[in-house]
Amino acid sequence: MPAVSDTRQVRRWIALSLLTLLLAANVYRAATQSLTIDEAYTYHLYLAKNLRAILTDYDANNHVLYTLLAKFSVGLFGKGEFAMRLPSVLGGLLYFFAVYKLCRFLFGDRWLFVVAVAALTLNPFLLDFLSVARGYGLGIALWTLGLWFLLTERLERAGASFGLAVAANLTLLFPAAGLIGVYWFRSIRTTWTVVDRLILPAIVSAFAILVVPISNMKPGSFYVGAESLWTGVQTVVTMSLRHHMTVLPAIQIWLLTALFPVMLMAVLLLLRKPDEQLRLLGGALLLTIALVIAGHYAAHLGYPELRTGLYLIPFFTLVYLLAIRKRPVLWRLPVWLLIALYALQWNVSHYTEWKFDASTNKIARMIRERQPRRVGASWELTESLNYYRERYRIAKMEPVARTGPDADYDCYVLLPSDYGLISKRRLKEIYRDELSEVVLAVPAHK
Repeated sequence: MPAVSDTRQVRRWIALSLLTLLLAANVYRAATQSLTIDEAYTYHLYLAKNLRAILTDYDANNHVLYTLLAKFSVGLFGKGEFAMRLPSVLGGLLYFFAVYKLCRFLFGDRWLFVVAVAALTLNPFLLDFLSVARGYGLGIALWTLGLWFLLTERLERAGASFGLAVAANLTLLFPAAGLIGVYWFRSIRTTWTVVDRLILPAIVSAFAILVVPISNMKPGSFYVGAESLWTGVQTVVTMSLRHHMTVLPAIQIWLLTALFPVMLMAVLLLLRKPDEQLRLLGGALLLTIALVIAGHYAAHLGYPELRTGLYLIPFFTLVYLLAIRKRPVLWRLPVWLLIALYALQWNVSHYTEWKFDASTNKIARMIRERQPRRVGASWELTESLNYYRERYRIAKMEPVARTGPDADYDCYVLLPSDYGLISKRRLKEIYRDELSEVVLAVPAHK
């Protein structure tokens, strides 16, 4: 018996050590990585203004609960990158806590518990959003916490968590509704108890935060999304498996075309005789997809793609892990392959979806040394450059316009799409960043 107890402790120690390492990496990234275009846009649109802007100027960029928390954090700690990202880092901590508790509940202290923790936390695309100043990671953390509460029959807490997840990011509406809907259907004999203890807390917690911003929503507020469900899912898979090019492309292509369809087919086969928990999560995943399709046709919403489909990663992973829970070890091979690929793409230097902003902080400090009056930049870099212009108080520098860099400027900050201006305008390169591929240049005569 002591040997069994010691083995359990080792498994818990491995899981906790991994989560501690990932949390430390999140803190490091939040403190050191350059601000991205979306974060800078949020800063200019909401965080640099009064509280009224968050509640009245609604845009898909406004992840209301997150924006409110970031506003508080910036007011308390200043307008640095880490202050804006602090709610996301805390959301990452909450996600790791929820994953640990959920996996121990579902898989006990077996080795599958450790495998599940790794599979749910090492995805590099998901990790990006556990430190970047956006509401997706916080929303998924609250959704995962709600799932744990739901499975352990703490319905009021589950409902409140799901409502807050939707308030953190509206993309969590479909997976939250999927779980609540299937749980309600399976508890039809106690339907009013479910309404009172689960559904009402979810509605009230979301409504209390979102009612004012959503009431100011304008047509076209939801402008992100794919034209087909398959295209959207492909973007999520691609960002997970080709997040950081450190693996041979041939291996990535094989995994991209074969691994996920194999896992999906396995889940469909194993759903023939599922246990209660697999029925709940498998049914909720199917209902979520059905709601997404209905939203596309009824309200012309785009299908989930890239970060708007981020919740599909933990959702699908959990369903597959439950499907293989009582199966031979061979069924775990796809999960091990995923974990290995995730680990090989370890990255603490940039957010892949905004890789072009990886060096913006460094570029801005170089610009500050030169004190130019007019700076022209590729449009993708304008928001973050204007943020650093304000933060570093570059007094002589005018705001960078989105009109493009093809004009007379004192400095040029160029992405590859605008490299042609180097010869056209006879520019002299001062600095070229290998990771972001950004070039800082000045007119050759200066």
